[in-house]
Amino acid sequence: MTSKEDEYREKIKVLDSKDRELKERERILEQRIKDEHDKMAQDKIKNLIRLSLQKTRYSS
Repeated sequence: MTSKEDEYREKIKVLDSKDRELKERERILEQRIKDEHDKMAQDKIKNLIRLSLQKTRYSS
């Protein structure tokens, strides 16, 4: 192998490593977004239940 080929192979290794790192970061961010959406949905459901319970108390 020539030194140019070695240089290219090294650059490819570095880029592959960076690509894996970016994909992992993306996966973590997507999970955080999903978790936040889940939390928001749970809070919304809790509020609806609370409002529903308040309505039934007042209408009784």
